[in-house]
Amino acid sequence: MVAKIAVICFCIALLELSVFPERADALPSGSRWAEWTTIGRGVKWLQNCDFPGYDIKFEYIPLEQCSKSCIDTSGCNAFRWFDGWCYLKNIPAWALDRVPSPRGSCGFLPWEFSATGFIS
Repeated sequence: MVAKIAVICFCIALLELSVFPERADALPSGSRWAEWTTIGRGVKWLQNCDFPGYDIKFEYIPLEQCSKSCIDTSGCNAFRWFDGWCYLKNIPAWALDRVPSPRGSCGFLPWEFSATGFIS
């Protein structure tokens, strides 16, 4: 019985890694991230996008300060800036998928994702 459970768990883990290849090391990689611009300190940033949900804090600040605010905020691993508002987020790695938006920008801190898929 224990052997069957171990085999089933192993198969599920292999399935998850094949369906969600980013989960292998929990860091976004591959061609879908090629369009992202890397700015100071290694932050990934893109115009006209959003990461819906997972907000932990929001503040009215200039675009240039949004990524720094995320870096300086415990628990923040991604952000969205729209019309002067910076939305700080804590997104599990498996949910780090942008949604196109006609305005605003979004970004994430690649080093803030742990092997479990949540912020370290």
